[in-house]
Amino acid sequence: TCATRDPKGLYAKALDGQIPHFTGLSSPFEPPAEEDPALVLDTTRFTPEQLLEPLLERFEALQGSSGRGLLK
Repeated sequence: TCATRDPKGLYAKALDGQIPHFTGLSSPFEPPAEEDPALVLDTTRFTPEQLLEPLLERFEALQGSSGRGLLK
């Protein structure tokens, strides 16, 4: 998924050998140590916009109505 979304072409460069020790290719991916994360974002099924709106709503609920203003 990361390789298909790579706007800078870093995965292509890593696969070509131009970037050594690239996470997920020549260096292993290390998943987070947290076994029960508070939040999981499935970026393979949802667009950034679809993921952002619920996050903003949750942030607003925690911070009050001024929550969006803090992110500008």
